Amino acid sequence: MEQLYNLNDSPSENVIEAYIRRLRKLVGSEAILTRWGQGYLFNEIV
Repeated sequence: MEQLYNLNDSPSENVIEAYIRRLRKLVGSEAILTRWGQGYLFNEIV
């Protein structure tokens, strides 16, 4: 999250989840996996 925002901003935690949700709609839900407590994993789809 620190890499996505300026230090002067105070973003909501839900912003990242909203972006991931939009990406899943574009590329398919199987392309992005959630690793709870770690982050997200992008699958290689052949």
